Amino acid sequence: MLRRIVVFAALAACFTMAAVAQTTQPSITLDELLAKNLKAHGGADKVNAIKSVRISTTVEYAPGADAQFLIEVVRPDKVHYGFTLQGMTQSQGYDGKTGWGNDPFDGKRDPEPLGEDDLKDIQEQAEFGFPLVAYKDQGYKMEYLGMEPVEGSDAYKVKITLPNGDDVTYFLDADYFLEIREEVKRRVRGAEREIDTSIGNYKEVNGVEFPFYYETGTKGNPNTQKFSVDKIEINPPGMNDAYFAMPEKKPAAPQKSADTKGGTHE
Repeated sequence: MLRRIVVFAALAACFTMAAVAQTTQPSITLDELLAKNLKAHGGADKVNAIKSVRISTTVEYAPGADAQFLIEVVRPDKVHYGFTLQGMTQSQGYDGKTGWGNDPFDGKRDPEPLGEDDLKDIQEQAEFGFPLVAYKDQGYKMEYLGMEPVEGSDAYKVKITLPNGDDVTYFLDADYFLEIREEVKRRVRGAEREIDTSIGNYKEVNGVEFPFYYETGTKGNPNTQKFSVDKIEINPPGMNDAYFAMPEKKPAAPQKSADTKGGTHE
């Protein structure tokens, strides 16, 4: 099924800086850091006005090969994905209780319940952790781990422990207090997997800063997926409860009669 896509993290502009062997850590608390991150995204009023979002992207899943990827989320617990390639669309959805998906590329056109790993994955996305203070509001364990250079720029490091045991670490730009990197450690089929995401190209939508480019891949694997956001819609119409529920299977087409025109079979 679809690879987990980190959508709501954000990236400040990249700056060319000389790498330093040691980083001086300014005095700041976790609460102060989260407050600055919220303000950098546009402030509580504008962020809280977002009840749902639709993000249309183009994904480069292989050199010279693009596909369309659609992400739709409604607070507090609904999400829908659509991956379209060569006229076929692979979908996943979660309505707050049931996770479902289809995979026409594997001959599975009808929706079916998600497996344990895919369900855990989509539930994380449905929690809509944007900005970081949203995790604290939901009671997750959060830790400020000091500073660490990221691609030559100093970054604040914040670790979040999810209820399912996965760890998510965000790196916030030291000047703009916006996410420049995300690292996820999760267990998939009993084995630990690390997923790294770099995000950039900020643009303002309805007074809120969103990233319009991100690149994600499994740690240690040189192959990555690159996403360019084409459009972000805030509180779009048509995203009701039924939209996220698992679609009913289409009835099988009726069998054509074996009788031929003008005659009968004995």
